[in-house]
Amino acid sequence: MSGTVRTEIHFDTGDIESTPGIQAYLDLVTGDTNTANAKSRAAQILGHELNDFTPIIAITCASEDSAVKLKNVLTAIWSMAKGALASKLGPVTPKFSANGIYTIITGTINDEYLQKAREMLEIAHNVAGETFGHEQHAHVEFDIGNQINTLLASPNILVDLFNAFSFTLSLESHPNLFNEVVNYSEACICNEQCKFYLRLFNAYRGFNMSLRFGSFEELNEDVKSQLGAVARFVVPEDLKAQIPKQATPIIKPMADHGIGEVHVLVGAGRLVGELKIRFPGLSQFFLA
Repeated sequence: MSGTVRTEIHFDTGDIESTPGIQAYLDLVTGDTNTANAKSRAAQILGHELNDFTPIIAITCASEDSAVKLKNVLTAIWSMAKGALASKLGPVTPKFSANGIYTIITGTINDEYLQKAREMLEIAHNVAGETFGHEQHAHVEFDIGNQINTLLASPNILVDLFNAFSFTLSLESHPNLFNEVVNYSEACICNEQCKFYLRLFNAYRGFNMSLRFGSFEELNEDVKSQLGAVARFVVPEDLKAQIPKQATPIIKPMADHGIGEVHVLVGAGRLVGELKIRFPGLSQFFLA
């Protein structure tokens, strides 16, 4: 059995502008080639190889100097607050560094939990090593054609969302994936009905759907009126007031030095995940 099974779902409304807007995407990949490529991209951000079971948060800054300054501020804050925060972070200890325009927060897991994680990975590879070996890719993306400060300052947030919103789900999987999952389920608590549906999906060979809606102005007056009424309940100043005061020492330097873009990276053997969130205009919103 060869080839790749592709599943694609796309939904958008209005018109996504060419100017950078709010965006979030999640990538999960398996397979030797896919994970090698993902780790290579991560290394460009980190300046070194992405290690297994070492979660990374990389904050994109306005310049290399800003990245160093933000790193210094976060290091100082951690030095003062680590006693109170240690219990909340559990087995993870953050370390701060800078590489180019990125301020990097590395989550270092203590030896006990790291050993447990490695044992779990070994078990997973023993049970599902074939699945992890397939070149597979899952991609989820949200796009909004507005900067966050513009969106939150708008008297009609839902209207602006409807005029520029996009969602994409893209999956590339091995054609034998569901059959392998059925085999794994034999060793797990999975009833016959569950196994039956999984076996049905073993014949699945792809799905493609695209939905597109026009702008807010094309809706009838009743719908526009109801959306406008809901939007008026969202007040930017109220959102700011809900932010805990304890978070202010962290938010302000991030707004001062960052550009509203964050990468979250994690690897585990032949599985790598990357979450990227982009909020252009975030600094203007918090510093206004």
